[in-house]
Parts: sequence; structure tokens; C-alpha cells
Amino acid sequence: MLLSRSNACPNFKRWRYRGLRPDSRMVTTHKGQAFEPALKYRDLHAGPEVYSACGRLEETITRLYRQAGIKQSSSHSGGRTLAVKVLAATVDVDTVQTILGRQSLDHSKPYLTVDQETI
Repeated sequence: MLLSRSNACPNFKRWRYRGLRPDSRMVTTHKGQAFEPALKYRDLHAGPEVYSACGRLEETITRLYRQAGIKQSSSHSGGRTLAVKVLAATVDVDTVQTILGRQSLDHSKPYLTVDQETI
């Protein structure tokens, strides 16, 4: 299950989010269009898997990090930072998995390393 504004907050009020709908895009291209996902393939311990991802969105986020002077960052490092902070605060893997929008724990495991400094 992907986390959306409406299921993350049962008391969702449209006016509180400046008119955004639960299905609205949070990030768009420079032309205001949605980023389109593409099918990708990967091998997991459980076997091969087909999934969709937005490579162009990942490239855009990486470029924005570079422009902001943030080194060695990617779209995944932002998700990893979020996952580590939520895990350290809640110690709840299910919450991290929901926030990341992962359906399988195998997909969340790479994000769940917490260093001693964070703890």
C-alpha cells in the first residue's frame, strides 16, 4: 500500500493542504506534467521482480542535490535518511515500510541500517 495524504491522515481536510487533492502530484516536470514510471527489473533473494520507477525523477532529484551543494546524494539517500530517522524514533519497521511505500520487507531492508550516532 502506498501512503497517500488521505490514508496517512484520516481527518484529511482539503483546506489544510491548500487545495491539494490526495491524488495530486507533489513533484512535476518543468512543464508541469507528471513524471512517467518505466518498468524495471531486478533480482531479489526470492527471485526476479518487475517493478516501476521514475528514472527521470531520480535524475532530477540528484541534480537538485548537486545544485544545492549537497554531495554524494541521490533520490535513494533522501529515502534512506527518512527511514533511518523514523526507525530511530519509532523502532517500528512496519511504519518505515509504509512511509517508503514498500510492499515487501526485502525492499525496505537496504534502508534500515541505523548507525550508533543516530541512536
